[in-house]
Amino acid sequence: MDARSADRWERIDRRLQDAASALEQRDLIVESRLESLEEFASSQYTTAVVADNWGDHFESRISDLEHRMFDLECIRIVECGDERDERVADLEKVVEELKAGQPEIYAHLDDFVERNLVGVDWPSFCRMIRELFCRNQHELLLRTYLHIRQTTTVQDYVDRFVDLIEQLSTYTPNPDHIAYVTRFVNGLRDDIRAVVFVQRPKDLDSACILALLQEEATEPRWRREGRQLHPPPFVKSQVQRGALPLPPPPARAGPPPQGIAGLPVEPRRPQDDHKPPTRPLEERFQSLRDYRKSRGLCVRCGERWQPGHRCAPQVQLHALQELWDVCQDEFEVPGCSATTDVTEPTDAVPA
Repeated sequence: MDARSADRWERIDRRLQDAASALEQRDLIVESRLESLEEFASSQYTTAVVADNWGDHFESRISDLEHRMFDLECIRIVECGDERDERVADLEKVVEELKAGQPEIYAHLDDFVERNLVGVDWPSFCRMIRELFCRNQHELLLRTYLHIRQTTTVQDYVDRFVDLIEQLSTYTPNPDHIAYVTRFVNGLRDDIRAVVFVQRPKDLDSACILALLQEEATEPRWRREGRQLHPPPFVKSQVQRGALPLPPPPARAGPPPQGIAGLPVEPRRPQDDHKPPTRPLEERFQSLRDYRKSRGLCVRCGERWQPGHRCAPQVQLHALQELWDVCQDEFEVPGCSATTDVTEPTDAVPA
């Protein structure tokens, strides 16, 4: 019984000691937290005091800067006023000098008028003004008129030509419209000039409209990919009339040529023409259709497409040219070059 009570008292003592140590540790933690809070509060108080002091200092500095800015603004206003007064004084001096020189200028002007302009009518006076200020302008305009050509588009050429005609009209009160039309047609591009020349326009407006329409009609043909400005390949070459030449005589059979050490030499074979591979015909037709769609053209006749469009009963020449460019590889004859010109059949009978 005594041993059991002693063991119990020992356990109670240990538990009391553990509780006392836990209380001591807790008191230490609380003390450390209180010390950190006191330090933080003191630092915040110090910061607030410093901020109050700096705030007063900033207010004084801001007020000082405001006074200085006001002084600078006053100085600037005074300086601008002084500069304005100086410029006004200079202008007044110039006006006084001009007024002082006016009698002399008027005297010279009256003398010039009495010597040169007495009895001169208005057209003569205008001619004298042109000779004085536009001495070589008329010659330059005439030189430009004689050498003007179409270099880019018809619209650009029309604008330049009309501007030139308007400047020349000041020197020619009764212009020759036929000469203007002829010069305009001669300055057009070769393919456009031929069509406009055949139409024989009567005035410059008609010639301009015909040139613009012809450019629009030939634009799909002349702007095709890879197309150069040259005549179409349907130009017939000159054919020599007369009897056809006889074929060459057959070669004589002889012994085979001997090579080194008496061995026969194998005759040379003509090299095969290495032609680049061509795309299938259907693919080329599809490319042509895509090109016409992208240009806003009819996929059948090649003309401008619009709602209600109907193809013409006769096929246009440029549409045939495009089809020939696509299909000419299919119609090539073996052994003939692709650039062989189409010739007319001769009427002569071989002898």
